[in-house]
Amino acid sequence: MISFSNVKKSFGNYLVLEDFSLEVQKGEIFGLLALPDSGKTTVSKLVMGLLSPDSGDIRIDDMEAGTGVRRLKRRLGYVPQLIGTYPKMQVFEYLQFFAACYHMEETKIRSRIHLLLENAGIIAWANSPMEILPRAVLQKLGLCFMNRRFWFWTIRCLLLMHEPYRK
Repeated sequence: MISFSNVKKSFGNYLVLEDFSLEVQKGEIFGLLALPDSGKTTVSKLVMGLLSPDSGDIRIDDMEAGTGVRRLKRRLGYVPQLIGTYPKMQVFEYLQFFAACYHMEETKIRSRIHLLLENAGIIAWANSPMEILPRAVLQKLGLCFMNRRFWFWTIRCLLLMHEPYRK
């Protein structure tokens, strides 16, 4: 479960959230749709612990957002609107590079990348250089890095899911 209770967040004199409350139950898929600059990204950053609320309470299951960071990060995934890339790398090489950074077992990397690209629906882009990818493909590529219990996308909306992405 994810819950916000009377959360307030401001940046200087700019009030972004005031008395914001929300509860997303296990198994529920929730989308937060709103106008630009209305706080969607702030909500996701608060859940991820990237920002702290000025007041109020944010909980993910039995944990307070922003505490127990390692344990919390195992449950959360965040895909920003744009991911940083190495423009000349091909998509497959890019994923291999990050798999190595996470000390993934060499024998599993190729099959895992293939499966992730297939599940994200971007297998046709595997040998394409990163610099030519459309934004939508870059966003789907961001999903390939995660296997988390909760997912957060900031593609002009916020989607909370209680289970990992599966095709």
